[in-house]
Amino acid sequence: MTRVADLPGRWSSEPYLRGERGDRGVLLVGCDDEALVGVVHSSRRGAGVLGLGAPRALARLLVRQRAALAETGPAFCTVERGTAPHLDQVTLAALGIGPGAAGSHWDWLWTPSPLRAGHDDVVRLDLGPTSAAQVTDCLARAHPDASTGPDDPRVVAWWGVPDPAAPTRLLGVVGAMQVSSGLPPHLVSLGVDPAARGRGLAGSLLAAAVDDGLRVRPAHGAPMVSLGVYAANEAALRVYHRLGFVTAHRFTSFTRDPLPWP
Repeated sequence: MTRVADLPGRWSSEPYLRGERGDRGVLLVGCDDEALVGVVHSSRRGAGVLGLGAPRALARLLVRQRAALAETGPAFCTVERGTAPHLDQVTLAALGIGPGAAGSHWDWLWTPSPLRAGHDDVVRLDLGPTSAAQVTDCLARAHPDASTGPDDPRVVAWWGVPDPAAPTRLLGVVGAMQVSSGLPPHLVSLGVDPAARGRGLAGSLLAAAVDDGLRVRPAHGAPMVSLGVYAANEAALRVYHRLGFVTAHRFTSFTRDPLPWP
């Protein structure tokens, strides 16, 4: 494995690699100024292929390295959106991408700075059974499809907005996970009760979580906070961009198992 700090050129400071790989590193297969291809490992999925860079340049690099990639038997493949149409069937097969596979489209966003929103109405919750029950209750109303809940061992914090009419009830929540030791916080499961939407609570929750997250010193690079969102969720993307998040990558992920992305 090559540590992110030891990758050549601009890749040593690339935000996604700093935020998601850090000292876990990448088994570098090939890179140039425009694209990088590596093998990464996920605790949930096993070994997979990661491709970053301009789609056409990335496609050329994947074609050149397809024999080496096929040897890894990748369980998943995450590449910049728009790359797959430039790949031939032999390369697609080497990446484990079956005929007609559509993949899951999602974006990776990040910020190294506080967001443009206040958060006086947000509290950081103590981790424990009481807050877990509150978060679970809120997500059932606010985000029933959330893939990360209080029982996920990677979660390190939750923030919530108490209901003034019933303080033990939450009107909205957001969590932060640490995918691996030394990595910066990654926000998950943002949800606001439908009855409380339109009040700016999502921005308040995100601003509070980012403020706390920027106090965390990662093992590699400067503090930052990231999140992932499905590309079809255009309303959420508008909110994130308005508050100050920047989209670093527009990904398509292909996988042999049913686990959700991002």
